[in-house]
Amino acid sequence: MINLEELDIRLVVYGKKIFIDGYDLKYNIINNLLRLNKFVFNIRSRLPLNDQVYLSSNEDCHLSFNGFKNNKIISCVDYFPDRKEGQCYIYSYSY
Repeated sequence: MINLEELDIRLVVYGKKIFIDGYDLKYNIINNLLRLNKFVFNIRSRLPLNDQVYLSSNEDCHLSFNGFKNNKIISCVDYFPDRKEGQCYIYSYSY
């Protein structure tokens, strides 16, 4: 385990099969940093639209942050059919 107490992430990800959301942050980052007291982030994830059966909504993304210590989180999910692309933008309020 890393003994990190503060973490500030600015990230743009393209090409995953799903958006980065609260579940992803919780299980892949926060749960592995037991001493983390402050987590500030600004993340935009983009994905190609390839006939997905289910597309995440703004509400899905917002609900994925239930249980976070910092409840001041902004999230927005957009789809651009003409570009065949979707994006999810999440950031903690301090940004």
